[in-house]
Amino acid sequence: MKKIIIFLFLFFLTSCFGGNKEETLNQGNEKNISQTASGDLIENTNQNESEKKDDKAFFRVENLDEKNFISILPMDESEIKGDEIEILGQSLSSDIDKIEVSFQNKDSSFPSDRYTLKTFSPGDKSFRYIASAGFRVLDFGLNEYTFIAYSGEDKSEVKVSIFLPEESNGEKVNDNFSSDEILEALPQGGDFGDVILKGDTFTYSNIENLEIKKESLASLVCSESDTITDFLVERYSWVYWNSCRELVKGKGLSLNILRLKGEEYLYEKHYFDFIHNLHFIYLLEKGTGIDKEGLADKNTELKEKEFSFSLVENLFKQVINK
Repeated sequence: MKKIIIFLFLFFLTSCFGGNKEETLNQGNEKNISQTASGDLIENTNQNESEKKDDKAFFRVENLDEKNFISILPMDESEIKGDEIEILGQSLSSDIDKIEVSFQNKDSSFPSDRYTLKTFSPGDKSFRYIASAGFRVLDFGLNEYTFIAYSGEDKSEVKVSIFLPEESNGEKVNDNFSSDEILEALPQGGDFGDVILKGDTFTYSNIENLEIKKESLASLVCSESDTITDFLVERYSWVYWNSCRELVKGKGLSLNILRLKGEEYLYEKHYFDFIHNLHFIYLLEKGTGIDKEGLADKNTELKEKEFSFSLVENLFKQVINK
């Protein structure tokens, strides 16, 4: 009987004060306000181990001071997967000299890292940072990035926390991903070699630098350039494209894309299969020394250059005609 009375008393207290819980939290330290895709929330900076080991990916932003030289754009949790994540930001001050990014992941064997954004120049209104497993600055567990914006002798810091669960490279993160469905569409053996599953993408043992992934493809039409442009700007920050052509009308098309990835430029052949909703990406060339101002000239140069991609094109034609 005493237990019932105590329970009812606690329930009464919860009912009385529960409505003010959010308002009370928001009166705390403003430095703990984090941005997410669903709005602002309060982050506990003394995050305990049970929170870190949550099995859900998250992206959180924390202002470490009140100077606010920069801001980080929110990211949907569904984007947190694979071995590369693009972090985008905006400059809130025109006097920023440089931006540094420090990385640490206590759950990883990767060493701590400190990097100056070379694609950012004073006066730029935006910036980007590629968190990449290949560069050893993204791993499973809690990845922490501190963006430090310098203005003269002054500086402002923003912390980005990305939790990447181990299942983020597999089927559980993407409910629409079906390896059996893709395998059924892809030919096996011959000149192409064996089909290989890498995370949530596929490649072939005899074709280097090829990635095939399942993707919901919009109606892309070469003669309607806006359909191509709109598709690309949703996925890449700095990109040019050329040489769009329909391989089989209504079934698939190809085009060349030049984009920036960190300090590198990537020139790729993209194939779009509208029958199976497969996106083929074949790397033609990569290099360094090109920034966003030089991207247009580089696109013109590469457009006139000859590349060998007949094996990939034959593969694609077999897939869309299957």
